Amino acid sequence: MTRVRILLPLLGCALLGCVLLALFAPGGVLRRDGEPPPEGREPYDPAGRIGAAQEHLRRHPDDAATWAGLGGAYLEQARRTADVAYYGKAEGAFRRSLRLPVPGGPHIDAVIGMGALANARHDFAGGRRWAERARSAAPHRWALYGVLTDSYLELGDYERAEGALRTMLDGRPDLASFTRAARVEWLRGRTGAAREALLRSREIAGGPAERAFVLWQLGELAWSGGDPRAALAAYGEALAADP
Repeated sequence: MTRVRILLPLLGCALLGCVLLALFAPGGVLRRDGEPPPEGREPYDPAGRIGAAQEHLRRHPDDAATWAGLGGAYLEQARRTADVAYYGKAEGAFRRSLRLPVPGGPHIDAVIGMGALANARHDFAGGRRWAERARSAAPHRWALYGVLTDSYLELGDYERAEGALRTMLDGRPDLASFTRAARVEWLRGRTGAAREALLRSREIAGGPAERAFVLWQLGELAWSGGDPRAALAAYGEALAADP
């Protein structure tokens, strides 16, 4: 089995998973420093988030922040269900947010969300454009650099990807940034450093979905490194964490 073939499962998971962790992990890109928009029943319940946001928007249809949050919840639901129909719903919510008047310009979470959506659809040039637009408007919204990192990696521009990742790590060293760091280290052939980054990610995972995501990646790393026993153990832990 070639190195490229081995990489495919890990990279596909890392791309969409990191994008969505940037959106939904505690402290992620759609989380505000002030009062958050209405959310669902618990942090890892996208269906609950969708329902709560829809109910709120029926009463407050001009809430750009909640439209952006709804778009993010649709993206998470797409990841969980593998139903790409949610991409269209996410785009509709993000674009509704972008059309609403917001002081200082379009709601930045919707701009970043559009970048994440473009990457999820494998439109990496589009993802880069949206992330660059977000950087021009709000350079200290750290998770936009995650979208930018993913875009640059998929476009083969590793130097710029590492630069964006360094900015993200300096500004917000969280699960989304450490899982991306693992991916970059792997692509650079530094498997030991990739594993260290994933172990750090496991330590700070905030809930079952995050923990399962990191454990799955540890399993992929072990499998590609020729250690099936460790891989199966990690896969089992991932399933136990979030069946």
